[in-house]
Amino acid sequence: MPMLDRQDNVFVLNLGDGENCLHPDWIASANAAADEVENPDAPHALVTAATELTVRPGT
Repeated sequence: MPMLDRQDNVFVLNLGDGENCLHPDWIASANAAADEVENPDAPHALVTAATELTVRPGT
């Protein structure tokens, strides 16, 4: 399932390491994440990844 993480003004949408098949539950989870990114309280960026990604300040 897609997982959304936020670190400061950067959103990271991890699509997972599976096949990312278009199952209705997967689509609903991705849509919910997109809704959260669309309504931020400040300027922001979105990074998408298909495997585990760690964002570290200063890198």
